[in-house]
Amino acid sequence: MAVLLELDTNDVVAGNQVTDNANPNTVGIVLFETQGAVVGGGESEARNVISGNSGGGIVTQQDLQTVIAGNWIGTALSGRGADPNGGSGVYLQFGTRDTVAHNVIAGTQPGNGNGGDGLDLQDISQSSVLNNAIGVDAKNQPAGNAGYGIGDFNQPGILPPTVTISGNTIANNVSGGVQVGSSNTDTVLAAIRHNSMARNGPGADGAFGIDLTGETQSACPSGATTGAPNNYIDCPTISSASSTGGAHGTAPANSLVDLYYAPSSTDPEGQTYIATVQADSSGNWSYTHHLTSGKSLTATATGPNGNPSWPQAQETSEFTLPTTVT
Repeated sequence: MAVLLELDTNDVVAGNQVTDNANPNTVGIVLFETQGAVVGGGESEARNVISGNSGGGIVTQQDLQTVIAGNWIGTALSGRGADPNGGSGVYLQFGTRDTVAHNVIAGTQPGNGNGGDGLDLQDISQSSVLNNAIGVDAKNQPAGNAGYGIGDFNQPGILPPTVTISGNTIANNVSGGVQVGSSNTDTVLAAIRHNSMARNGPGADGAFGIDLTGETQSACPSGATTGAPNNYIDCPTISSASSTGGAHGTAPANSLVDLYYAPSSTDPEGQTYIATVQADSSGNWSYTHHLTSGKSLTATATGPNGNPSWPQAQETSEFTLPTTVT
């Protein structure tokens, strides 16, 4: 590995090129039991380029309050095109209050990018993934990862991880956009809102924007299951959508319904965020503003998880199958 920080406090790793295709590192940067570490930063001079390593780009374990920000991971030094790592772009394990923000996490496609997911989260609690570009290069050109854009999962017997995933571009990743859980008994809690997702998954139109493991997209969870990923919160329904009458449907009572335009009528992903409305106590929701005729409308529902041990944790459904706006 090129950089190893262990049992340290308030370390900063900034402005480095952690890449060597001729003699690749196993892992670019490893943080073990660190507290308050910063990898990258808010200025371009602080950016690390972490690419061409035979294993993962960044790996953290049992860390507290790590900030990974502003890096180019899996890109060429110029930011244009991919120079993929052999493993996941970023792998966080057993961390608390971590922030991953404003990074580019890229690979090449098909199946030749970061060898795992763009970003893997294992047993990560009270953490945020914000405003990253995952599956594109620094010039916003397609550079998908070989797995999911983001994978969020939990080991049995560990308290549920709690993660907020918001404001990211997640596109072109081979397996799908965001995978929640590794099995149907994986008690992961993730709020996944206001991201832009497109062209994730196999096939021309993709497979999943959000994949709650153990459910098929064609079924879309109907009937919550305690202990499953995001407790298999029900998808919203869209009963009508028109350019003049807005949209109407049902969702879990009092949940927040995020509306998006999908990339196509067959692609259950939210590419362009429109607005958020709240379902009433009977589970009915309405959006009464203009919609663009011919566009494909999809939605997610986000609500509290119902576990008194995690009162602030939220869970988000899969995208509902798109409805064409008339």
